[in-house]
Amino acid sequence: MKFWQLVSVARDDFDLLRRIASERDEWAVLRPWIGDFNALVNRQDRGILDSQVPEAYAAAVLRSVRGHCYLSTDGQLRSWRFHRGDGKMSYLEVFERFGGSVLEEVLEKGSLQVGPR
Repeated sequence: MKFWQLVSVARDDFDLLRRIASERDEWAVLRPWIGDFNALVNRQDRGILDSQVPEAYAAAVLRSVRGHCYLSTDGQLRSWRFHRGDGKMSYLEVFERFGGSVLEEVLEKGSLQVGPR
């Protein structure tokens, strides 16, 4: 998952991102990026913004972010429940099954086809 995607999914909860980045020494490189995020966006520093974060870090953050997506039987993943039978998925479950790009896009656009119709 790209750094900017994780910040977007975490809805700019920089305190959460910082706290989790402080849990492991190998995530220390992320701490200044989190503190400088708005400047990175203003500079369009693609080298950092598009950097892949460690999968374990992304999982730890997503485990703490509240929210769900819903997978319908027609393969649509949505940020809201459309049908009563839609399957509820945590952000972490969406990340593990479909990846960070899909999760960010569903939250940005509202829905995405992820399976057969």
